[in-house]
Amino acid sequence: MSNRRRTNTSPGTRDVLAPPPAASRSTALMGRLSRLPRAIPPIAVLVLVLLGLLAPLPIAIPCLTIVVAVLVWLASLTWSRTDGRGKVLRGLMIGLLIGAGIARIAGGLN
Repeated sequence: MSNRRRTNTSPGTRDVLAPPPAASRSTALMGRLSRLPRAIPPIAVLVLVLLGLLAPLPIAIPCLTIVVAVLVWLASLTWSRTDGRGKVLRGLMIGLLIGAGIARIAGGLN
């Protein structure tokens, strides 16, 4: 069984599992994100990635760090419901962004 806690342990009733702690803490933020116009999150990610690839290093690294952190957060929330191909694609995207940050630090993407 997962690390979820049981919310109902009375005899004769169905066991109901509570969401994992990360998911319950993320509910408010996900609610706010879902109320934004649909174009805003992808545009924000695109702008942050472009800044991460093209801006001077003091601006680029925080931008890439924010994008990687958000992608890791979203991937962790949906990991158990994602098929193998989706997991590979998410891991690849996160790895590419981390690689881009390392390349920027090393001077390879100047």
